[in-house]
Order: sequence, then C-alpha cells, then structure tokens
Amino acid sequence: EETLRVPFIAVPPGRYDSGEGRVDDEAIVSGLDFMPTCLDYAGAGGRDGAPHLRGRSLRPLLEGRSASLRDHLVIPIDLSPERREEVGRAVLRADGWKYTAYSGGARAEALYYLPDDPGETRNRIDAETQVHKEMRALLAEHSETTSDPFRLP
Repeated sequence: EETLRVPFIAVPPGRYDSGEGRVDDEAIVSGLDFMPTCLDYAGAGGRDGAPHLRGRSLRPLLEGRSASLRDHLVIPIDLSPERREEVGRAVLRADGWKYTAYSGGARAEALYYLPDDPGETRNRIDAETQVHKEMRALLAEHSETTSDPFRLP
C-alpha cells in the first residue's frame, strides 16, 4: 500500500494565495492524470484534446466540482527487473478493496479490504467471491481496452 498511496499535491491557477486549500485523501488519482490536467488548464482540452492519453484531467477535482474521477485504478507491479516475466497487477477500488494478481506463484491472487486490514495480512480471496469476481472483471476489462499483455492467472 505504501507504493500506491503517494501524495499528489496540486494547486489550481489563482488559488495559491486565496486560502481555499483542501485536502482529499479519498480520491483515486494517477501520475497518468498529470498531462491531461496540464492540457486542460492550458486550454487544450485535457483528455479530449489528446484522446490517446489514458489519464484524466484533475481539474474538476481540484476545483471542487467533483468528489471523484474514477472508482478504481489498475497499477502495474514489476516484481524483479532481472526477471521481467514475473509481473503483476493491482486493482485499487474506491470502496477500499485491493485485488492483486501475479503472473505466477503459489498464491497468484490476493484480495484485501484495506480499511480493516491496512497491513494486508488477511487474504479474503476465498471468502469474498462476489468482490473477487468483480475485481477480476475490472482487470480483464483493463487488459482488453489498453492492450495490456498481462493475463489473469
């Protein structure tokens, strides 16, 4: 979780000295959102101006017009630079669930409910079959729509 919850600090134009600051530790954002946000503020249309970008403009979030931009995010996991075939993916969902899948290993999948288990010590993959099914579907859809070569175990 420490590698996924990295602070993203941004101040919209004209708001730095206004005292209108806000902290949002619930919204799921990505480094991929940086470029569409810059394009949006530059008047180039954000993602609409560059549809090949996978990120989303954070402008609605930064300006307080939206509480969230997405309900989940897929994150690549490279386990070993020496063995590039050993990779994984994590799906982080806004409701607190985190699903991970790896290209190999004895336990190729794991499911955690982070609000109750921030240390990821209780794999709930067998107990939460519906959530597991939903998370696998999100990852499969991501792989298909982004041409990600990762395949579910």
